[in-house]
Amino acid sequence: IALPQELVEMRQRTFTTGFTGLDDKMGGGATPGTLTTFVAGPKSGKSMTLLNVGYYNLSQPKRTVVHFTCEISERKCKKRYFSRISGINYNLLNDPTMINLALERCFEFWERTQSKLWVKGYPASTANCDAFRSYLYWLEANHGVKADVVVIDYVDEVLPIEKKGEVRHDLGQVCKEMRVLAEEFNAPVFTATQGNRESLSKSVIRMQDVAESIQKVAVSDHIISICKTDTEDQEKRGRFFFAGSREAETGGIVHFRFDWATCMMAEIKDLAAFMT
Repeated sequence: IALPQELVEMRQRTFTTGFTGLDDKMGGGATPGTLTTFVAGPKSGKSMTLLNVGYYNLSQPKRTVVHFTCEISERKCKKRYFSRISGINYNLLNDPTMINLALERCFEFWERTQSKLWVKGYPASTANCDAFRSYLYWLEANHGVKADVVVIDYVDEVLPIEKKGEVRHDLGQVCKEMRVLAEEFNAPVFTATQGNRESLSKSVIRMQDVAESIQKVAVSDHIISICKTDTEDQEKRGRFFFAGSREAETGGIVHFRFDWATCMMAEIKDLAAFMT
């Protein structure tokens, strides 16, 4: 058995979260066939985090990202990517001059990276993992495209293929089906889920703070919470807490800054320097 060579190949086949501190905790990033779930309260940056995961993977050479959006419209999701890639304020992308500048910067980005982005939208609570599966096979059959990274926004807006009856069991089933999807297409799946009401007032969100069903994160390979106090929110910064993992020690904080106007999130390497 060529175990050393297999280990080298596994090390090379990791996919970034976009945040080095998280990647390091995960052994270099998410590996194919795994499910990484971000947990946060309402309006706390779940969709933006997933979009930035997509963006940072697109920034790598020749990466294909498939982004399923069930939270916001397909058009709005694409516009957010344009804003993130171009660095132009999202609300200015209705102005013809700004649109042309954004297109110019996006073309430069695609030319430099040779990466590909596919965004597919569904109205909330209308799609299940079979719909995602059909689309991924359609991409392969009709465009010769194999997803390197799959982003699904987000668990609580996805229907189970096999209904269990109670909401908490259905949500747990959705996560199981997402993990099967990751294994079937040999790609990492990144998704997010809602924290409970109590999580809004907590400085650190843990696995037990997941709304409706702990089963949602029990099947995940990595669970990362998005944490912000009111003060941090005003200062346009927050924290990721590495809440759980099948493959690594839990715990650890990674600080990030954000600018929702340009759909940007980035790691803060030196918090003290950032605060000054």
